[in-house]
Amino acid sequence: AVVSTQSGHYGRGELPDFRPLGCDGLALQYKKSKSTVSVVLHYRNELLSLLLRSIYTTLRGIPRENFEELILIDDGSNLTAYSDLRVVEPLVKSFTVPVRFWRFEENKGLVFCRSFGMREARGD
Repeated sequence: AVVSTQSGHYGRGELPDFRPLGCDGLALQYKKSKSTVSVVLHYRNELLSLLLRSIYTTLRGIPRENFEELILIDDGSNLTAYSDLRVVEPLVKSFTVPVRFWRFEENKGLVFCRSFGMREARGD
């Protein structure tokens, strides 16, 4: 967490590509596809810097023409202890990509949040 906070939300440079050889061809096929993707990110009591790093890494990894939306679900975070999470909703409204945001008052759990996000998703 300390390293993430010190290195900023964008991280330091590009992430290394750990995929097996041959997978890069699959990425080219996906770029030519007309399919769109919705990404569901669920979090609870997450450090803001780690959450933003996850968001930015996700957005960098998907071609814009295939990206439908980002769905963020706050699963009952303790906003007293993690007060910086209050800025997530206003912050994502400034993004240039479609983002939809839900904040549950109480913890619903990982499976519920993922299922909820999948039902709400607009991508293919």
